[in-house]
Amino acid sequence: MAHQDDFSNKLGRRTVLGGLAATALVAPMAGPAWGQAKAGRIVRASMETQPSSLDPITGTNGGDFRFLYPIYDTLVDWDFATLKPKPKLASAWRFTDPKTFVMDLRTNVTFHDGTPFNAEAVKFNLDRIKTDAKSNFKNDMNSVDSIEISGPHQITIKLNRPNTALPSVLSERAGLMASPAAIQKYGADFTRNPVGTGAWKFETWRDNDVLSLVRNEKYWQAGLPHVDGITFKIIADTSTGLRSVLAGENDIIYEIAPTQKPVVDKSNRVTGSFSTSQAFYPIWFNTARPPLNDVRVRQAINYALDRDRFNKATTLSHSEVARGIFPKAHWAYDPASQKDYLYNPEKAKALLSEAGLASGFDMVLMGPTDDRSRQRQEIVVEQLKKVGIRATIKGLSVNDSIKAFFVDKQADALLILFGGRPDPSIALRDLFSARAFLNPARTEPAGLSEALALSEASEDLAVRKEALAKVQRIVAENALMAPLVFDSQFTVYSKKIKGYQPNLFGRLRFDGVKIDS
Repeated sequence: MAHQDDFSNKLGRRTVLGGLAATALVAPMAGPAWGQAKAGRIVRASMETQPSSLDPITGTNGGDFRFLYPIYDTLVDWDFATLKPKPKLASAWRFTDPKTFVMDLRTNVTFHDGTPFNAEAVKFNLDRIKTDAKSNFKNDMNSVDSIEISGPHQITIKLNRPNTALPSVLSERAGLMASPAAIQKYGADFTRNPVGTGAWKFETWRDNDVLSLVRNEKYWQAGLPHVDGITFKIIADTSTGLRSVLAGENDIIYEIAPTQKPVVDKSNRVTGSFSTSQAFYPIWFNTARPPLNDVRVRQAINYALDRDRFNKATTLSHSEVARGIFPKAHWAYDPASQKDYLYNPEKAKALLSEAGLASGFDMVLMGPTDDRSRQRQEIVVEQLKKVGIRATIKGLSVNDSIKAFFVDKQADALLILFGGRPDPSIALRDLFSARAFLNPARTEPAGLSEALALSEASEDLAVRKEALAKVQRIVAENALMAPLVFDSQFTVYSKKIKGYQPNLFGRLRFDGVKIDS
């Protein structure tokens, strides 16, 4: 099976917080007993937001994946430690020439509704993400010219240019396989009636309350899943969600603030893990809106940000400061990024003066309304204020922030997490390509497309790294965003939970999770 070379580095090592002190912390919280049937084998997860959609191609939030992965299998999976592509619904793949990609499919798989998984189903899904008017991820398939059925369980993809990142593309939304029959049955309502081939089947979704999944008894992987269901309880405030786990009402909570570690340390009911991830918090710019359409203004914002102080205030310095798109341990990391935009408020003021904004300017900074997000926003506002930039915060829910900024273009900037992609070329393309959903300006600097194409033309990591460094130079010189910190994933879970593994992606996965009842 042809595949990309092993990544030479792993992003950090997780530190397990075992042996926590035994002290009572909080009184049990009042609330319903979720998953009462077989409660001992149902994982109860506290989530701060619900999915934007359960249709893989219409969602807008990277956080959707924690709900999508249990329901849908991807054609290609990724290794937890390295993100190296590995088989899933596709048992093997190969490039027969630089523009022809052949994929062999598993033969013992059916969708939850009984629809057979075969080459016809795969072609339907890939054509849909590429051409459907509702698809937000057409850009992921921009190297694909056509999808052909070359056997009952084989497809051949013809490319318009070489793209060695294609296996990783098919481990993302493009590779999440949905039942063609269910899509045709439900139409626009498929977003609330998802049908995949995953280890769990959809059961219930009550808005901003609960989303529940039940075991797929006919799952194609022998012995899986280990638990009978997953119940996601939507608790917008993470402090409240953490208390629910500490009190035993939920079993796991994801993306807890590192500042909560002392609270977790006082409980004998839970354990937890830190893991470095490629996910990071940037300030996204709409570079089509004046004055952010002036590169000097975007550069000034970057120089005005004291990232070290931001890191200390928001994560107690547990996170890695971000000056570029990839953390230091990532194979695509560009060392030159460490010299970019060191804190220099005087340089920021000089650039604003050059841009005719010596007295500063007003801007709208959008972001989620939870306490941690608001803290990040307020720190940024105070730092920008010191150079004369008067930022006003516009708070919305996570999903509404994403829609308002990327679709409705309602603000100058957005501060929200970017979850990363399994391949660096995909991440850069999804962030900065003119066709990308995550680029509200829908424009790109000269040379970006050509540099991105070069980064996907070879399977040699050294060649790819050189091409990716050029892309990152273009991004930095044009100040297309303002990275702040990489996310240190802090997950807290009941000691009854066994088999949970953090991953380089920083995405919650329930693969292999068991409950010790």
